[in-house]
Amino acid sequence: MTQINQADFNVFKAKAISRGKLLDKVRNRIVEITDHIQNEGDRAYFGSTNHADELVKLFHELDGLRWGRIIAERPERDPYADCFELRTSIAVKDAEITYLRNALGMIAGPRDCGCSPVCQCDDASALKVEIDYLKDVARSALPRLKENANAL
Repeated sequence: MTQINQADFNVFKAKAISRGKLLDKVRNRIVEITDHIQNEGDRAYFGSTNHADELVKLFHELDGLRWGRIIAERPERDPYADCFELRTSIAVKDAEITYLRNALGMIAGPRDCGCSPVCQCDDASALKVEIDYLKDVARSALPRLKENANAL
């Protein structure tokens, strides 16, 4: 994700506010006009001649907005999609952290043989059991790490 400086952010914010106000104004004018349309089945009539004039005025106002420039300056990235992607990534990372903490707890925690944090058994058979256990924990963690790395 690219970083923008404060000045650019302020420009984007001002344009967004301005366009939001314009859309609200357009919506209110259209609501006013459509609320008074009289529908007679095969024909519909404006409630007032002023409404027809208002609709023409609204068209000219919207047509004069230099749409080519507005469309050309839009960012290629969708900020809502970026936020969703980041939230998903954070959720995956949080789940991975929890999983790895649990796996680390299983590795570093007390073992049945009583050794902690890492088994230091003098008995060869107990040491083999501990090594096999650690290998199983590592094998179960590695595929999850690879899956999450490929998903990002």
